[in-house]
Amino acid sequence: MTPSELKALLEVNPDPEVEGTFQAEIAASLDYLASGAALSSLHRDAYWPKWHSPWWHMLVLHEMGLTREIPEVAVEAMVAALQRLPIKFFPLHNHELDPGWNPYVDASCHCAVGSITSVLSAWGVEVDRELPWLRQWLPLYQMSDGGKSCDAEAYQVEGECPSSMVGLIAPLEAMLYHRREWDPHEIEFLDQGAEFLMRRELRLGSGSSFNAEEREAAPNWLLPCFPRLYFYDVLRGLRTLLTWSLKRRRTVSLNAVSAVLEHLVHAFPDGQVRCQRLSYAGVGTLLPSDGGWTRQPTASTFPLLEATSRLGTVSLYLTHQWSECKRLALQLLFKPVVLVPPDLGWAQQAEEEGRRLAALLGDNLIRAHHIGSTSIPGIWAKPIIDLAPEVRSLEKLDELKETLLANGYEYWGEYGLPGRRFCPRLDDRQERAANIHCYQTGDPGLHRHLAFRDYLRNHPAVAAEYEREKLHARDLHPLDVFAYNDEKNSWIRRVELEALDWSR
Repeated sequence: MTPSELKALLEVNPDPEVEGTFQAEIAASLDYLASGAALSSLHRDAYWPKWHSPWWHMLVLHEMGLTREIPEVAVEAMVAALQRLPIKFFPLHNHELDPGWNPYVDASCHCAVGSITSVLSAWGVEVDRELPWLRQWLPLYQMSDGGKSCDAEAYQVEGECPSSMVGLIAPLEAMLYHRREWDPHEIEFLDQGAEFLMRRELRLGSGSSFNAEEREAAPNWLLPCFPRLYFYDVLRGLRTLLTWSLKRRRTVSLNAVSAVLEHLVHAFPDGQVRCQRLSYAGVGTLLPSDGGWTRQPTASTFPLLEATSRLGTVSLYLTHQWSECKRLALQLLFKPVVLVPPDLGWAQQAEEEGRRLAALLGDNLIRAHHIGSTSIPGIWAKPIIDLAPEVRSLEKLDELKETLLANGYEYWGEYGLPGRRFCPRLDDRQERAANIHCYQTGDPGLHRHLAFRDYLRNHPAVAAEYEREKLHARDLHPLDVFAYNDEKNSWIRRVELEALDWSR
């Protein structure tokens, strides 16, 4: 399916006709949460048993958008139960546990921490004050590929990275939806998590031997479920990734999400999403017994859980999420690749951008080099100025991050290229005005950019060939800038080698 065909299908958005308000079941859960039985359960344990305990009632109500309806007495008891947890970190090794500690009862996991952080934050609890360890936990334990795992043994595996979509999605949502500001470590967690979702195309399980179980379960992710609790499906992943793109103003590769979008538009052509999977079915639990806990192969349910998850019925909540995803996808994914004829004003714009940066970077700036297609006379280009400021110290540049942010620049860090600091600037319409690629003097990446620019400036025939390559890539991928870049990338890599030889 071409991007244009996919875009046309996403634009079809009929009004959903959803039945069922579940008033009786909602009332039953709210009554339970205010009852002595619920408070006794929370006094005994915050999490167990599944599914008929306060934790799970709260999660279902939260996913229905009814978080603020949860009785205050239950929220206070939940906060107290979490405060009593003896282990407020994720134990990766047995020697981190004191004798007598039970990691299943006395500790938590990533999906649990992410889920309850979302519930409490949405209710209005000042989590940073009442439970500061929750926020501290969220960005921790990220594996080398950007994922997480709730299996401590996965962190000891060598030779592969057995990360998990399920272990990542809830912490990612909690950070993304319920934090107004992020520190640099949290931004790194969000961006690496989003890259992880894109690499997995929202639908691919782990390629590792250790986590083969997730790979076998991955086909079920195409079947939306409600409530999710801590489970994963592709609609949940899609909503998270598009929200990240919107809030972080980062681009999502259409190739990374097109298979999921195509699946959803064909699975639900009327726009109404039906529950296709009981994610919680067949899951066991721990039950209290004689002052301890025993494992049972099946877990009990409750009326609200059963009513909102009936197979084959249209889900109001999933349908609204799919409508939101379609709106975001149309807004974020299908921006046309715009190439315009050469403009003599580009050189002046580059000089003005350089002066703007010089005023902010001071003595640390050696020179702001004009690079990219707009720096090569006579060829078509995207009307965005690319500059490569050459600085004496990246360390000093990092210290000026807040200054750059306050003056209209963003600060994306290396953004996939070691040794670079990428700082795009948006104009008043929130459109990209300039791409700023900062390098420390002597960096090979800076030399590569300058050699490519100078080679094409001195070889007009090669520059004309580059223009043809760009126009051809645009014609093949008019709505996908990632595919456009990939299409011309092999040509650029080949000519960069020629340019480096020439520059020597």
